[in-house]
Amino acid sequence: MIFLDTNEKSYLYLTAVVVVFLALLGLWVVSNKNGIEDTKIVEKSSSKSTITVSTDGETVTSEIDSSSENTDLNTELKNKAELSYIKTSLVSVTKDSSLKGEATISRTDLGLDHEVKAWLPDPQEGYSYEGWLVKDAAKGEFFSTGVMSKNDEGVYVLEYSSEDPSLGYNTVVITLESVVDETPEEHVLESQM
Repeated sequence: MIFLDTNEKSYLYLTAVVVVFLALLGLWVVSNKNGIEDTKIVEKSSSKSTITVSTDGETVTSEIDSSSENTDLNTELKNKAELSYIKTSLVSVTKDSSLKGEATISRTDLGLDHEVKAWLPDPQEGYSYEGWLVKDAAKGEFFSTGVMSKNDEGVYVLEYSSEDPSLGYNTVVITLESVVDETPEEHVLESQM
């Protein structure tokens, strides 16, 4: 039988805790990869780091200012993670469950690019489909991304660009509108991005 003094027991306990923590951290990283293929700190100086993130063949490069002693790198990385490429499906919120679409939001330091493709029936005379980006509808935090047009393949499409990355506006809504204004009418497709 081996007898350990208190310091040796504490050391073994601490070692076991660290091993378990690292194993759990590894599992969390693998399970939360969410399409990010590669993240690299490409260049680091005393005041800035350049981060490159690749997702589904798209690459976003951002600089993080780390000159302040109080800069929390995790917060900076989280904020920069919102400057990314997201693709999602849009689902019907009507009685017709066959309606569908897909949307992308690409945020970079240069702004926002947003595209929507939707397989929808032609609206009745005097109506149109309109796209919206929503942060919090209850607080009125939403804006129109424009009226959709039908392409040669019969798919309704929308392209929107802005210099403002509109962080937090991650819900895409397509509405059926009788009047194109700043008030959304009947929701047809939605997705939380």
